[in-house]
Amino acid sequence: MKRLFLFFFFLIAVSLHAEDLNLGLYIKSNQYTGAQRTGLILNDRKPFQLSSKGVSLSFDLYIRKEPILFGFINRIITNTGENIDLLISPNNGEHVYVSLLVNEKRYNIATIEHNRWIPVKISLLPENKQIELTFGSQKKSFEHSFSNVHNFQVSFGACRIPKYKSPEAAPINIKNIRVYEGNKLIRYWQLGKHQESFCLDSIRHIPAHADNPIWLINTHSKWEKVFSIKQKDEPQFDFDPIHGIFYFLSNQDLQTLYTYNVVTRTERIIKDISGYPAGDKNDGLFYIPDTQELISFDLNNKTLSRYMPATNEWENKSVPEVDMQYYDHTQTYNPTDTSIITFGGYGHYIYKNDLFKIKPYTGKWEKIKIEDIDPRFFATSAVVDNNLYIFGGRGCKSGRQEMSPHNYYDLYKINLQTFKTEKLWNIEMPDTVNIFPGRNMIYNPSDNSFYVLIINPKPYLVKIRIGKPGLERVSDDINVDLKSDERINYTLYQFPEKQKIYALFCKQYKDSTSLFDIYSIHYPTLSYVDTLQKKSEPKIFYTLLGIAIVLISIAFIFFKRKNNSSETNAPITKLENSLSQISVDQEEIKHKPIFDSAHSCIRLLGKFQVKDKEGNDISGSFTPILKSLLLLILLHSQKDERGITNKKIDETLWGDKSEKSAQNNRNVSLSKLRSLLEKIGNIRIVQNNNFWKIESDNPAYCDYQMALQYIQEATNSQHKEESFFYDLLELLFYGPLLPNTQFDWLDNFKSDYSCATIDLLNELLKKEEFLHNDKFRLQIAETIFSHDILNEEALQVKCTLLYNSGKKGIAKNTYDNFCKEYHTLLGVEYNIPFSQIIHANE
Repeated sequence: MKRLFLFFFFLIAVSLHAEDLNLGLYIKSNQYTGAQRTGLILNDRKPFQLSSKGVSLSFDLYIRKEPILFGFINRIITNTGENIDLLISPNNGEHVYVSLLVNEKRYNIATIEHNRWIPVKISLLPENKQIELTFGSQKKSFEHSFSNVHNFQVSFGACRIPKYKSPEAAPINIKNIRVYEGNKLIRYWQLGKHQESFCLDSIRHIPAHADNPIWLINTHSKWEKVFSIKQKDEPQFDFDPIHGIFYFLSNQDLQTLYTYNVVTRTERIIKDISGYPAGDKNDGLFYIPDTQELISFDLNNKTLSRYMPATNEWENKSVPEVDMQYYDHTQTYNPTDTSIITFGGYGHYIYKNDLFKIKPYTGKWEKIKIEDIDPRFFATSAVVDNNLYIFGGRGCKSGRQEMSPHNYYDLYKINLQTFKTEKLWNIEMPDTVNIFPGRNMIYNPSDNSFYVLIINPKPYLVKIRIGKPGLERVSDDINVDLKSDERINYTLYQFPEKQKIYALFCKQYKDSTSLFDIYSIHYPTLSYVDTLQKKSEPKIFYTLLGIAIVLISIAFIFFKRKNNSSETNAPITKLENSLSQISVDQEEIKHKPIFDSAHSCIRLLGKFQVKDKEGNDISGSFTPILKSLLLLILLHSQKDERGITNKKIDETLWGDKSEKSAQNNRNVSLSKLRSLLEKIGNIRIVQNNNFWKIESDNPAYCDYQMALQYIQEATNSQHKEESFFYDLLELLFYGPLLPNTQFDWLDNFKSDYSCATIDLLNELLKKEEFLHNDKFRLQIAETIFSHDILNEEALQVKCTLLYNSGKKGIAKNTYDNFCKEYHTLLGVEYNIPFSQIIHANE
């Protein structure tokens, strides 16, 4: 019984989710030319057989409100040339009706009802010599002989059945087309998922072919441009989610409000407003849904001003003062206590981690510094159940702009009653990734996730989950025109009534003018792949697929038992994949990995990872302080045999505390760190004359330590054994030192390691014994790229080798990707042509 209940609940959940989707086919009608209008022909353009039991055609119909109401809803054409048409047309030029046209007889069925789904059913009943039509709640019958009628074809919208073509398509949407033979369902076209120009029925996978289709499900993955407006300055803006109205407040003309209504698609200018808003710069406008009020606030002076439409005035009577200390903060609304919540911001070269809680009705302001979150701006936020969730942003631990700011990809949760802060997760991103989220994110309760707008390099929507780190793409690109010299402000708004999300982009130009572009998408959002209908496959395919899956599973288990960790061989796999571009003897490449990352190890190259003696990943056990302490001691142990002093540790990690407090914190943290290192095995923290260092009985416990040893040996000796250099490249190919770990003191270690690596690899390229070893030179180029994606020496080597080996297309693709990265990161075009790159040594 319990299982039955759960299954029943699952079916309800699935059906509810399906109802959330905007499904159907949008028929392009009289606003388009005849050739551009939409037509749909059922049953692979083949006729249905008319059995003695009768055949019924049912579908859901939505009549759009457009200036011209005329055209076919659908046509039924029999083998005898008779037409049974459902159409929209005026009667004697007056009222517009839905009518049934049988040959030349017309029957008015109903007056037009706009913008709602209406169930329709047409039954052809030869035994009763009747046509039955159900339209909404109405049911009517019409006599018809069906003499010599054996089959018929069906079209919707513009009819493109040969000999009966007509461009007259009614302004309608249709979905859920079903065909019954008697009471048996024989076809069902939901008109949801689809291919480009057809949709398969779910009974026998027979296509319905569409010309010029607009599939409504695509509104969940493709963005539609809604509105664009140019302003003379950099206005403030916000959105009314009750009525669907955008507000724009000019900073040069504080007595004027611009509005745009997304429902009526109309603009309005409200002039001659008396009084003043509280602020006249950036992010100080807020619409409160509960009271349907537009509020202006100023974080610097803690002032509020309401706009009162009845009297067309702002509550504040004094001109606002300008002192931007919280530029580009994130702001959201807490319905639990009807408060405005803001976090972060930037001003006077300082990043902020201040949280403001503003209650407009009482005028109460609270300002709380959130010490557990690094100061930042450009974060995004949302409130769920009296908890503030904050994702991403840019800043640094000290808050000072000159102290190496960086991007964050972390998610925090703050209890808005106690202000207890919890870090939920963090994503380690390569240094080449540069993602900023929009100002607001939208909560999706169905899977406990948030929608976030990002630019990378085009804007699109991603989903982040509260309980699982990661960015999941859930929409197509937004085709907004972005230029490198523009300052972009962008955010998301939700309009529940229309089940839409709006993305607003404010592009600010050097001449202080701005351009607003607004785009919309239906939610729940889908990736483009999720809108596509899979083509049917023969049943034997699935049988063979099932057998193959079983065999692959068995093979995978066997392989997994033979290999301690697939990750151990990951760098070798990458190298072998790159070398597969040139024909080489694979047996020469295979060798035992020099660094065992399966257990008892600390990885610092490419990422931070720690594994215990059993092979468990315990990286998550290292809090930011413990991770910093480990890296400080470990890296200084490699740089200086003595290690690092107490004073240096205290200044780096607890510089803001007293000497005694710093000492207490250090002792507690060292104790915790020792406990973690014991899990790795044979790794100790030792102290000698106020110096701390890490020692181990296993010299191969850390990839960074091994790489430094190999670099030193390769630099100071004349090794001729090829295996040594393969081991060296394996270590260097792991990547840069801690690319996703950001500490100010770490930068010198990172740059020293990458410089030493690239210098050594460039020297190897010049060695005489490697000048004709193409596979090895390609490995070197790939390894250089893992440290410096804009290295021109590596580009020249890789492109030349690929081109000369006959891989001309791959060589050109490598060059094109390099040029794109070059322009993205440096903002200028790469000016050395491909022909010069591949012939550089000639």
